[in-house]
Amino acid sequence: MDKSATYENLWQYLSARGGQDEVSKRRLTTEASEQEILSKVDNHAAQNDVCLAFVELGTLGTGQSVIGLHGFAARGRSLIPTLSPLAHQGIQVLLPDLLGYGFSPWPAHLTYNVDVHLAALETWLQEVKPSEPFWLVGQSMGVLLALAWAARNPARVRGIVAISGPLFENSSEAQRTFAQGDAVAWLMLKTPRIARWLCRRLCGINGPGRRFSTARKMQRALGWMLLHAWSPKNTPNAPSAVVDPETKARLLDALADSWLHSWESLYGSLINCLMGYRPWSDLEILRTAGMPILFLHGDQDTLAPITGVRRAAAYGGWKLQEYIGGTHALCFTHAEALSQQIERFLLDDPSTSQLNSECERS
Repeated sequence: MDKSATYENLWQYLSARGGQDEVSKRRLTTEASEQEILSKVDNHAAQNDVCLAFVELGTLGTGQSVIGLHGFAARGRSLIPTLSPLAHQGIQVLLPDLLGYGFSPWPAHLTYNVDVHLAALETWLQEVKPSEPFWLVGQSMGVLLALAWAARNPARVRGIVAISGPLFENSSEAQRTFAQGDAVAWLMLKTPRIARWLCRRLCGINGPGRRFSTARKMQRALGWMLLHAWSPKNTPNAPSAVVDPETKARLLDALADSWLHSWESLYGSLINCLMGYRPWSDLEILRTAGMPILFLHGDQDTLAPITGVRRAAAYGGWKLQEYIGGTHALCFTHAEALSQQIERFLLDDPSTSQLNSECERS
């Protein structure tokens, strides 16, 4: 089975958004049925197999690669709206499903800490062989993995884009923030046995949670709820935002993907990554190495308060772009604005400009 091609209806998803010409069809076709994929995931058929499922956009036209790392309870495709415009610039974009999420394997025996996620990414990297040094773009939990990965391999990383990064001083601050800002996190932290029981009965590719989320008759009500929860918040400095159908579709996709995980990967990532990993020592390494970092953050983000990101940006002298009224769902509500910032960040890099010039001359 081609493990790189496990994204149902992805071609239709991209076609509706005008990015189909930049997608490698080889990555989107597979002889394996969804039921075969389901059997592999649910039964943990290969517990030592950590080859990740992924989407590839664009080509190596400029000799550059961007690797996108998604957030908690998400999939690689959540970054397509933000990063697909880079494919139009001839940049290869690789979007893996992290270990334990989406259509990547869900081994039950692992700890799902930062080291385990990075080990799985390194194994996957040997398969896809991107151009090095590569760019890392992380969203939420993916920011923490991007910082840790770059700190361990600064010579292999060209720069980092950190979207909605949860940068806390300590585990107590992280636990308090998640418990107050997210009902699911509160349940996992306060009553993990009940949360485990619910997760094992509701989650999965064919679980009732995902079926409910994708039922046609529920789309209107669920879309309204998601827009109410995640659309930009009104503040004295930000006018009321009109959210278009495109944003609604992205949020509904994200809800459907949020069920694709095991209890072990969900709980382990929450405890060991979001709460257990502190990025400050890695930020020190990256500052010393002169690593370019761009922080993109909403000032109304209740799951990853902007105070920690402001502190990190000031500490390293890195750029921070704040979005007034923006929530933790920036990748869905501000995808076009994020794309423009990321493209400018990449093109401002001297080595990037040199590559682009060489490409134009050839």
